[in-house]
Amino acid sequence: MNEKLLIGLSGAFAGWILAQITELISKWYFKRNLLKCLLEELSDLQSELDRTLLFYSRQLQIYALKGIEYSVPALLSNYIFENHYKDAVLSLNRQQRISYQLIHTLIKSINSDILEHEKLSKDIKEITEQNGKEFGSKVICQFKNIAVALWHIKYHLNKPKLPSLLTYGIEHEQYLQYLESVDKKIAELIEAAQKLDKNEFERIYNPESFVRNF
Repeated sequence: MNEKLLIGLSGAFAGWILAQITELISKWYFKRNLLKCLLEELSDLQSELDRTLLFYSRQLQIYALKGIEYSVPALLSNYIFENHYKDAVLSLNRQQRISYQLIHTLIKSINSDILEHEKLSKDIKEITEQNGKEFGSKVICQFKNIAVALWHIKYHLNKPKLPSLLTYGIEHEQYLQYLESVDKKIAELIEAAQKLDKNEFERIYNPESFVRNF
């Protein structure tokens, strides 16, 4: 074979190999950064949910005082999951996929409930016993959903490589105990609020005292 032709073919083959290696490395870095971003988004959501829980803590107090709050919190943002999860899914194990999908299904549900809450508030023209019950039911439901989402996010962040939640396992038992604590916290917030003077409520309001150590 012609020596120049052989050199040319060898150079082309080496270039092709280099291009393949470069592409593989590029894909590896992209997936690694994407997986990192998915986890960071969970941390961001945890902060957003903490703030949203404070908002609904105040709403519980207003409900306990037989009032209705017409404002709603901002919707939660999960842009990375919504737009790039499909690019990362094959790099995740089964437990990670289940956890991510569960968490973001909860986020979607919370956002949907915020919109429904906004509509309910706008539709209320005057405060009646029935309107008050509907408002309170919505607030309690949202508080619980947010608390559940927070638990799953914290669990995933604590065990990012294997966020498995086995039925009847110790983690599941801890989860059930947590749900009981959420119900108790709701009851405590309502009971404490009923002892407040409505005229003093705005002056003494301190949102951080509502969910501290929760």
